[in-house]
Amino acid sequence: MTFKEYLRSSTPRLYHLLATAYQQTPLYRRQLSKMAARQIRQEQGLLQSVFDQDLTVRHGPFQGMHYINQACGSRILPKVAGCYENRLHPWIEQGIQRGYRQVIDVGCAEGYYAVGMALRLPEARILAYDLNDRARELCHELAQANNVDSHIQTQRECTHSELNRVGGKGCLVICDIEGSEDTLLDPDRAPSLKHCDLIVETHDCLVPGISQVLINRFSATHDIETIVDAPPRTPDFPFLLEIADEDRKFIIDEDRPPGMRWLRMNSKI
Repeated sequence: MTFKEYLRSSTPRLYHLLATAYQQTPLYRRQLSKMAARQIRQEQGLLQSVFDQDLTVRHGPFQGMHYINQACGSRILPKVAGCYENRLHPWIEQGIQRGYRQVIDVGCAEGYYAVGMALRLPEARILAYDLNDRARELCHELAQANNVDSHIQTQRECTHSELNRVGGKGCLVICDIEGSEDTLLDPDRAPSLKHCDLIVETHDCLVPGISQVLINRFSATHDIETIVDAPPRTPDFPFLLEIADEDRKFIIDEDRPPGMRWLRMNSKI
């Protein structure tokens, strides 16, 4: 175990404070820029050599979705391969079977879930929120590529008042907002959440203990399950068996901190 890994696991609050301070330095920004440029070059090379620039999603709940040549805040290759957030696939399929009338995607990025759910739930209204202007532009582009742009409304910010306006029974909330779930997902301030089902990526690496905080907040009104991230099993995604080991490892790498969790909270009321 490296010192960084030890610090992260043994004193997460101190690790978060030090990491936050480091991320404000010019050195970090230069390293991040170089690393991002290298990853983008490698991704684009594999899109050409492995996928032959065919951006059709290969597997998973959104198999057949036509992707765009850019992701926002995540890696594009796991999405095209169809193994992205593979631990959530059963929850997504079960949610589709529930036939939600509305899906609220908070932190939609380029629209993987917003557009995917629009394809699988053509009668549902999809509301997609992201503070990043470029993310919303890409979400609209992805929606157009799949002919579902008329079913998706993109907006900048999701607030408590917005959740109270649009939430309620028959609604699924998908939330990935980098720790801000601590503030937004509060049923005392947004009572409509008591009647919504939720799938939430929790960021204990940024807000230590947030998973348990959310469990405590929603335990009276929701049945709650937890999933911890794990790499996809290659036999579950036959397409990956055809790829060289080194390329396969890069394709399935979602660049997540270890131990990332998701909560599924289904309303009991």
